[in-house]
Amino acid sequence: MTASRRTALALVWLVVLIGAGFAISQRLQVSGDLRKFMPGHRDNRRDQKSRAARAACRNKMAGVFVGIYRERWA
Repeated sequence: MTASRRTALALVWLVVLIGAGFAISQRLQVSGDLRKFMPGHRDNRRDQKSRAARAACRNKMAGVFVGIYRERWA
C-alpha cells in the first residue's frame, strides 16, 4: 500500500469517526443526576445481619488479642 493510499484511508476513517461522533452527540442526552449510579436501597434485615457479623468478628478478635496479651504479660 502506497503512502498516498494510506493517507487517504486515514482521512476517510477520520471522517467516519467524526460523523459517528456527531450522530451520537445528537441522540445522547447527559444529565447531572447521579442517583442512577448510586447503589439501590438495602434490605434492613440484610444490613442487620452484616452488622452482627462484623460485631461478632470484632469481639472474637478482641478476645484473641486480650488472650495473647494476658499470656505474654502474665
